[in-house]
Amino acid sequence: MSATQSGKLRRMARNLARAGLPFELAALLIAQHMRQVGIPITPENLDAAFA
Repeated sequence: MSATQSGKLRRMARNLARAGLPFELAALLIAQHMRQVGIPITPENLDAAFA
């Protein structure tokens, strides 16, 4: 995953948290976006998204 992609995912995760969504729902939405853009859903990539 590129630095640009991880930055976008971190911003998405931060915005979902600010909106008050539970972590589990935010994780599902982030994983869905990752699937749509072709980013492998691995523990390392999810950690980078929520770092």
